[in-house]
Amino acid sequence: MAAASLIFALVLAAPDPAAEAAQLAQARQLAVDGRWVEAARILTPLVDPERSAAAPLALLVRSTLEAGDVRRARLLAERGLLRFPDDLRFRRLDLAVLVARRQWPEAAAAARSILAERPSDAVAWRQLAAATLASDDEAEQRAVLEAAHLALPNDPLIFEKHVRAQFLAGHLAAAVELVEAALDRSDLRADERFVRLAVRVGEAAHDPALARRWLKSIPAERRDTSLTLLEARIALAEDDPRAAAAALNRLIERGDASPSVLVRAGKLAEDRGALGRAEALYAQAAEGTGEQARVARLFRARFVAKLGDHRRAERLIKAYLTEFPDDAYARQLLRVVQAEP
Repeated sequence: MAAASLIFALVLAAPDPAAEAAQLAQARQLAVDGRWVEAARILTPLVDPERSAAAPLALLVRSTLEAGDVRRARLLAERGLLRFPDDLRFRRLDLAVLVARRQWPEAAAAARSILAERPSDAVAWRQLAAATLASDDEAEQRAVLEAAHLALPNDPLIFEKHVRAQFLAGHLAAAVELVEAALDRSDLRADERFVRLAVRVGEAAHDPALARRWLKSIPAERRDTSLTLLEARIALAEDDPRAAAAALNRLIERGDASPSVLVRAGKLAEDRGALGRAEALYAQAAEGTGEQARVARLFRARFVAKLGDHRRAERLIKAYLTEFPDDAYARQLLRVVQAEP
């Protein structure tokens, strides 16, 4: 009777293959949905690092890593490598753990080891690029990114890093050539980060036409502050003050205008003869805070003096000097204003 009870208990305690398969399927779906913490929670009691097959163990490592438990992911990845040394999944996971731990020399070595066998492995190229970019060797960075681009010419992430490295190194001709070649790539034209880079390349190379072609790929209402400021600078480079003013006015209407933007818009309005608009913009900029607002107060005083209202200009400058008595430019401006009839 006792023996029968023991057998019955063992049967009850034995794992249910159907239930385990269902749980694994659930964990895989959670991983697909990016719900890594939940996936790791299901897999942890289910997967034995010493006995489980490679696929569920690899899923556990990935889920643990993505859930933020880097220390445990490292231990699991090492176990997977020992048990399945030729399985690319565990070599990639080990590489990912090294990157997460910012062990850059080891990550670079691991990535090169994978690339020696699989020269077109996109994951390894991306991780090698990340590891190299963390170093101080700019020449090596460019060499790695160029090699990665040659191996994976259609990878948008590697292409963007390659262009950026050329641009930051001052290799404008190479950067322009790459940006021009990418004009027909819809994936890059939809990437606002890359568009911003391409516009900067065009501006730096004194090629406003190229910059504007890239700008057109993003509707005006979707351009953020930095991109809109680039748009204004490019318009000025093309001697198109109306387009520059339109770009700055969009920022002002959205409430995104800093004092420096308001001053620029005011100067454009002043140059076009829209004096009322210019004064309003200078006054708005002067009401802000920070160094740019301080500069705006002097712009406003200079403009009021230009309108011939010297007494008001004098009052504005004196009020400024009570706060900043050592400002030599303001004192010089006050002398000029007071000398006017």
